[in-house]
Amino acid sequence: GIAELCSVAEAKKGSFYFFFDSKQALALEMLERSWHRTRTQIFEPAFGDPTLDAVQAIDRYGHLLADNLERLRERDDVVAGCRFGNFAIEMAPRDDTIRAAVSSILDEMVDLVAESIARSAVGAGGDDSGARATAAAVIAQMEGLMVLAKARRDPALLRGLGAVAGRLLH
Repeated sequence: GIAELCSVAEAKKGSFYFFFDSKQALALEMLERSWHRTRTQIFEPAFGDPTLDAVQAIDRYGHLLADNLERLRERDDVVAGCRFGNFAIEMAPRDDTIRAAVSSILDEMVDLVAESIARSAVGAGGDDSGARATAAAVIAQMEGLMVLAKARRDPALLRGLGAVAGRLLH
């Protein structure tokens, strides 16, 4: 509840309501800020680099994710998994607004991966018609690896994402 959030944050309830109308508003703000940070620190360096083919971009993506989770593990002694996947599992069945926000973020993830796959396919003289479906499979693989990394406390599992994607793409 809000009282517990305020207690942990060492903030007064009035301070919470000064900034947020509800827990939902806090969650939506957190999702937006997290996506902005994830996009600029992980997705854009991997999928925004036109010199990388799709497999290289996905491999960089897996390494950037692993690096980030390893830093968090060192700092907080926890492997958190994917915030967006966690929200999809926990909140999407209960709150349509949060479900829509998470779905939109996941769609953006798929779009960024699909653009890289399409660029690679077209550049190699291939067909990019399945790029979005393949990108969704890559994101699903990443989410599964994040669950395993969380359960095993081993972010290095994400370093294998590029090899798996290579088999999907060829």
